[in-house]
Amino acid sequence: MLTGTGAGFTSLWSGDIMVISNHFDRTKNVIVGIGNALVDILTHEDDIFVEKTGYRKGGMNLVESVFIDQMLPIVSGTTTVVPGGSACNTIVGVGKLGGNARFIGKCGQDAMGGLFKEDLQNSHVDPILMKSASHTGRVLSIVTPDAQRSMFTHLGAASELTPDEIAGCSFMDAAIVHVEGYLLFNSDLIITALRRAKEDGAMVSLDLASYTVVESSKELLETLTEMGLRDKYIVLVGGGPVSQKWADEIGADGYGETAMEAVSIASGKIEAKKAAG
Repeated sequence: MLTGTGAGFTSLWSGDIMVISNHFDRTKNVIVGIGNALVDILTHEDDIFVEKTGYRKGGMNLVESVFIDQMLPIVSGTTTVVPGGSACNTIVGVGKLGGNARFIGKCGQDAMGGLFKEDLQNSHVDPILMKSASHTGRVLSIVTPDAQRSMFTHLGAASELTPDEIAGCSFMDAAIVHVEGYLLFNSDLIITALRRAKEDGAMVSLDLASYTVVESSKELLETLTEMGLRDKYIVLVGGGPVSQKWADEIGADGYGETAMEAVSIASGKIEAKKAAG
């Protein structure tokens, strides 16, 4: 993803999609992440183990909690349990690098929810966590020798985050609102996040994170068009998982193979919008 301003750019590139707001206030310095509050259960396995799951290797698959319970007893080694979620991982990185970071999500009132909050605080992230009676979401992440991850996600409490809860959040001090692409599966939620960020003058970045989400991203642009919001944003895509052909197919405003290329494209498009009034 890439984030940009009219006069300069900050790039955080991971090969996904990027939505740029047309205006930016340089006095703001907080990066806010919105996403699924999940706990990752990591295990290292071979391709044969992944085949046993019945799912395609390398993607993100939504599963019931019982699926994870059935897989855990047959893993070959010791598992590692760490807080996760795409947006959360990005925001934790910002916090550890000394940036002003905040994360918004929803978790259960259980031990895993406590672990999630504590880890954010230890990583210098301000946690804004709505609470639920449901269990905290978790992900069985199977890592194969080629470093690919196959993720099996039970969202749990994370899936209960509502548009009204997002609408009640303030982004007045946010320079960037970083939205997890997996929220594309909840269109009302992601549209609310885009609206609130724009209302408070923050730029928006959208991290698609997985090919399964990339394949669904066109629907977001179609929804923005239907709502009359598409011209409010400049949309760039780039990185390894996508191409110029794909950018054309979904109606993006540009494609950059690298972060620096995308910065140049974004700068030109923003200046053109300014000139056009």
